[in-house]
Amino acid sequence: MPKKRSKSKRQEALWGYFFVAPFLLGFVVFMLGPMLFSFVGSFTDYNLTSKMNFIGFKNFTRMFTQDTLFWKSLYNTAYFVLFNVPLTTLFSVFLATLLNQKIRGISFFRTTFYLPAILSGVAVYVLWMQLLSPSAGLINTFLSWFNIKGPAWLFDPEWTKPALILMKIWSSGARCSCI
Repeated sequence: MPKKRSKSKRQEALWGYFFVAPFLLGFVVFMLGPMLFSFVGSFTDYNLTSKMNFIGFKNFTRMFTQDTLFWKSLYNTAYFVLFNVPLTTLFSVFLATLLNQKIRGISFFRTTFYLPAILSGVAVYVLWMQLLSPSAGLINTFLSWFNIKGPAWLFDPEWTKPALILMKIWSSGARCSCI
């Protein structure tokens, strides 16, 4: 015969469920629901104005055989992951080591690398546009002091991916737990 839980244990469990409920509700509504909808939708012919018509694997067949943008997108994603993940990891380790040193002015550097965590997306966008502008950006201005013509960072296909990786590495400072 199972042992009955005391009233205080049941009440404690009830409070536990109460505190976990917002996370579970958010997970189901904002993560699990959209994931399931996307999975089901991938097997249908659907747009927002028509009903879902099941077509099986035709979307996947078309994606792999006819869609040239799929392969370019896959290449860009692989490039970003293969360069960004190791560089961000190395940068985070370097940053954690550096920012835990007792050196003069360390507060300035800690603040600089923690900025991505507290700035809004719009402010970060404006900051990077000021830094990477091809004509008057701070980085290209600095390079011009040494007679180096800076690239069109966000407009030249050769430099877009490295510029995005640079931005992502900088944003890794916000995740550095040493600050």
